[in-house]
Amino acid sequence: MPLWQSFDHPTHTWLPGMKFGRNKRTKVNQLLTAWKNKEDPAPGLFSLELDPAGLDQYLIVRNQSEEYWTSGIWNGINFAMIPEMISHHMFDFNYVSNQNESYFTYSVTGTIISRLIIDSSGQIMQLYWLESNKAWFQFWAQPRQPCEVYTYCGAFGSCNEQSQPFCSCLQGFQPKSEHDWNLQDYSGGCQRKSQLQCENSSLVNGKSDRFMATTIKDLPKHLQFAPVANIKQCETSCLNNCACTAYAYENNQCSIWIGSLLNLQQLAVGDTDGKTIYIKIAAYEFSSPRNDDRKFIDGGVGSAAFVLLLGLVVGVNVLNLLDTRLEGNADIEELLRICRVACWCIQDDETQRPSMGEVVQKLEGVLDVTQSPIPRSIQAYSHYQDHIIFFTASSSSSNQSPHSHFSCFIVGQEHHIIDT
Repeated sequence: MPLWQSFDHPTHTWLPGMKFGRNKRTKVNQLLTAWKNKEDPAPGLFSLELDPAGLDQYLIVRNQSEEYWTSGIWNGINFAMIPEMISHHMFDFNYVSNQNESYFTYSVTGTIISRLIIDSSGQIMQLYWLESNKAWFQFWAQPRQPCEVYTYCGAFGSCNEQSQPFCSCLQGFQPKSEHDWNLQDYSGGCQRKSQLQCENSSLVNGKSDRFMATTIKDLPKHLQFAPVANIKQCETSCLNNCACTAYAYENNQCSIWIGSLLNLQQLAVGDTDGKTIYIKIAAYEFSSPRNDDRKFIDGGVGSAAFVLLLGLVVGVNVLNLLDTRLEGNADIEELLRICRVACWCIQDDETQRPSMGEVVQKLEGVLDVTQSPIPRSIQAYSHYQDHIIFFTASSSSSNQSPHSHFSCFIVGQEHHIIDT
């Protein structure tokens, strides 16, 4: 009698002819367990198994204790949630149940070489081998989108199906392990760039932590309700609790989150039906440089006017940025907000660019518009470097306002300096 057989103890692969199910006598339920990442075969977070309730008629995928996908009931031909199983007659699945065991098995037609795996991304994939390319190709995958995988991007990570890579860290956070992220293992999530003021009162001259409004597809799980009367009290409730990392206020109800934020998904382009969550950000992330100076760059290349404003510009001369046909008839704050939003829209990293829903909310003033990084594409115009000027000191001249700043922009081949 064999002591061990590989088919009885699968890792992340289900092969044709291999039983996958439950031993009713020993109560052992087989699992497929994902690799940690594409290079490390150590057990990861995701697993595929038969229904643990004992119905044995469908498969589930879970991230530890959280179920996030099921195959649907087996109808004798296919699983309800995997229509691809019958749309192409390449695979023949079969279900067997008797007094000793219950299991699924499958075979492939013709000379196809195939395997089913649970990938380190948390998706189950049916792959087939293409000899001409000497490579495996995906036949189908479930869930269909990586962002449907529970906590695909880890703690304080945000998933966006319309960008590559899918995962990015929230503002004020960075990957815990750049190495793992480069291997497309995002499960470690993100960590704060700066320590919260509430964790160390000596930081940032005692300035208070603040909140950043973010629009997401849906609010994360594991929330708690706070008995408060309005959104300001909701904010205060979270601010006064150092363990509180975010809050939301909807339908006169205050929700707060303690600890890590999980399973955040960004809105698709054009989708405005989202939820607003306010995430606690370290005070340092909002603090300005010494003497409250600002840096500005406005650049233009070729014959078109290309205006880039970084930071806060105050004063009326900023109206010179307007089309002359408007005759200066514009709200300065609205103009500045438009410029700041534009700065975010041209970021090199697509994951840093706002969605259309966020753009609308920022332009309407629903969401704050913070200072954006200087795009590498702007810095790359070295042949225009003589025309791109940075001003970092506010004016202290007696004949100017103590709050005035300088801004620079370029139109075509000429550069202009505006004293504001």
